[in-house]
Amino acid sequence: MPHGRSPDGLVPDVDEVVGEKRLAFPLVVADKGAFEADGGQLSDLALRIFRGDGLLQVMVRMDHTLLRQ
Repeated sequence: MPHGRSPDGLVPDVDEVVGEKRLAFPLVVADKGAFEADGGQLSDLALRIFRGDGLLQVMVRMDHTLLRQ
């Protein structure tokens, strides 16, 4: 995925290359509406990243209480 905008809000920022591995820090952008559940209540979001073989590599919980007003 090229650096810059993407339709899913994930923007990889490649920091450095170590040997044959690239280290990257994904930037996740979500608007307040993504946290709204039915009835207008706010809920947390989860970002799950899977390896190519289907194994869950990382799961990040995005806490709705950290939203700016």
